Amino acid sequence: MMQKFKNLEIMCFDHCDVTDDIFMTIFSGMHNTNLRFLNLSWNQLSGACMPLIVDCLVQNQSMTKLTLHHNHLGGADMTKFAAAIMNH
Repeated sequence: MMQKFKNLEIMCFDHCDVTDDIFMTIFSGMHNTNLRFLNLSWNQLSGACMPLIVDCLVQNQSMTKLTLHHNHLGGADMTKFAAAIMNH
């Protein structure tokens, strides 16, 4: 799906009841490198989404804001996420 919107700079999905399945449908195979702002707060995301979040962060080196609060990411392995943040 995201292949059609390669030039998006801002995506705001806060309070949208985004589930893991919805997130994976939207972000799987994403080839956007222009994203500067991504808000995924107040959704139903679990740790299963973390690999795609990391991929998105790595692909979008111009991203200045990523918000993830009030999801269910607590069980995720945050090692790759931490490395992506440190290298961003």
